[in-house]
Amino acid sequence: MAGIIPIRIHFLLLAVVGCCSCSEAPSKVEGPVAEEMAFADILLRPSNYSRKRVQLTGYARIEFEGNALYMNLRSCETREASKAVWLTLGWPLPESLLAHDGQHVVVEGVFNPDNRGHFGLFAGALEDIGRIEPVARRLADSECPKDGVPPPPPPPPPRR
Repeated sequence: MAGIIPIRIHFLLLAVVGCCSCSEAPSKVEGPVAEEMAFADILLRPSNYSRKRVQLTGYARIEFEGNALYMNLRSCETREASKAVWLTLGWPLPESLLAHDGQHVVVEGVFNPDNRGHFGLFAGALEDIGRIEPVARRLADSECPKDGVPPPPPPPPPRR
């Protein structure tokens, strides 16, 4: 009985060491600040941005086995994967991320041209995603400041 306990401890230590040594060390990520990129640049020269933290603007598709950022709305609607990057988000996702499905968003993450997403269909992947936010709405011409002076606020509603 006394010899069984040390053997169990040895097996436990071997299992722990084995698990730790099997995992790859993460690749070095260049620069902590995301570089704002044109989507076309990523699609045309993906290897130039390998392992760089980038910021891309596009249309999000958040769905099981289809998390992606598309270059434009038409590509998003037709799910044209050649004009999209895979979003490495995992599954299931919290409601806060699911809410971005179909939205025009800004995504910040590390670009990996070797990860081509589900079935290898995409132009690359954004990994280690740190931010997904809706793109701020652009002001209509009537709302734009004239000569640096913003328009006056609308009048209050009439009292009853």
